[in-house]
Amino acid sequence: MTDASPQPPILPPEDPQPENPKAETPQAESPMPEVSKPAAPVTPGLLARVRDILLRPAETWDAVAAEASDLRSVILGYAVPLSAIGPVCGAVGASVFGIDMLGLRYHVPWFLSLGAAAAGWLLGVVALYLMAFLVYSLAPRFGAQVSRLNAFQLVAYSSTAAWLGGVFALLPTAAWVEGLAALYSLYLAYLGLGHLAKTPANRRVPYLGVLVVCRVILALAEVFAAAQIMALGASAAPRPETHVAAKSAASSAAPAPPKIADARALFTLMPPIFNGAVRADTAVLAEGDSTAASAAEATYVVKGGSIHLRIADTAGKPAPVDATGGDNEMVTTDGNRVTRESYDVAGRTGHYALTLNNRIRVEADGSGVDLATLKALVGQVNIDKADGLTK
Repeated sequence: MTDASPQPPILPPEDPQPENPKAETPQAESPMPEVSKPAAPVTPGLLARVRDILLRPAETWDAVAAEASDLRSVILGYAVPLSAIGPVCGAVGASVFGIDMLGLRYHVPWFLSLGAAAAGWLLGVVALYLMAFLVYSLAPRFGAQVSRLNAFQLVAYSSTAAWLGGVFALLPTAAWVEGLAALYSLYLAYLGLGHLAKTPANRRVPYLGVLVVCRVILALAEVFAAAQIMALGASAAPRPETHVAAKSAASSAAPAPPKIADARALFTLMPPIFNGAVRADTAVLAEGDSTAASAAEATYVVKGGSIHLRIADTAGKPAPVDATGGDNEMVTTDGNRVTRESYDVAGRTGHYALTLNNRIRVEADGSGVDLATLKALVGQVNIDKADGLTK
């Protein structure tokens, strides 16, 4: 008989299990977080940098060394606008307020002052490049660590005080303030050599000294070049020849004003002592009065009386009316010398005057003295020397 026992059903093969039951389908690995580097500080604005470099120079130089900057921002964003302050203010001051030349106030024409300002500004920018080149080139000799950018930063930022001091070029009398501002710029440069250029402490002063000498030479070259430019501009300017000729003719036709004797010089011609009396109650009339352009006066107490002596440059003014002698006044003319004398015997008052060339008059008015004493005092005055003061 055939075995009819049932056969077990055939099952489909099972999926093989992984050897490591904990291992699962790999998941996508998340990327490792990158460590970001700290960004370099950004260069502050113009006004902030000006404030910081002037008020906190040491900390600002350290910030400059660490910040991200470029040559364009240093030159165009900082040096160019600030370096224009001095030339512009100088042009306005020279044209509006004028400059003193040989004791006279001269107002420079606008086209000359503005031309000189433009030339000075351009020359200043050129000097900035040259000084930066010197700072970079000389750095190895003094143990400094300077890049080309650092060299421009050092020259530009240290010049801040000097550039701002150019505001005082508006007033010629305040030019000394510009000098103080330049000294502060030297201090800023000294600090910059240490904090920015990393110059050894014992080499900073020599390094700065060499740079100062170079800057002075460049400044002299700037002044010379600006003067040449102004001279070219003045020679190219149109000249009103007709007006000048007419003015010259008019001035030559007008008589020159007479030279006035100096009142202090006239005073020195008075005798300090006369007949034992010391010169007193002195007065120097530099502006003169109604009868003289200049005069000197003094009083002498002598012989129980007093004498008032006066030396005057009349400059053609009429002699004063004498009230002491009245109709008794006697006038004597001897060439270019005229004497007037009068005396009241009863009152013992008198007047004696000597005039030379109708200009210098020496006169004495006395009370309680005789006429001879008046003549003696006038005779002690060197009237010829007094006349020489008018030549």
